[in-house]
Amino acid sequence: MPDYLRIATEEAFAPPELIARYRKLLEDGYDDPGFRSLWGFYSGASPRATALAERIQDIGERRLRDMDSTGIAMQILSLTAPGVQVFDAPEATALARS
Repeated sequence: MPDYLRIATEEAFAPPELIARYRKLLEDGYDDPGFRSLWGFYSGASPRATALAERIQDIGERRLRDMDSTGIAMQILSLTAPGVQVFDAPEATALARS
């Protein structure tokens, strides 16, 4: 075991309610090409896309097991891109608070 702590600083998460709202934006025709490319992939039905979408939502046991297995002592979690700025102000504020 190394004599230092390994800290992962670029770790993303997305709560389920945010993922659901991203999917709704796609269904409603939100046309930003970057958003459609990223979240269109994560909303896809491929096993890889499904696994990634599940992992990004987990900030519990699974993430801790992954950290343990890779020697990560701590993570700095950040809300995944594009965050909440794709929503109108009231909805973005409510999501940011949650």
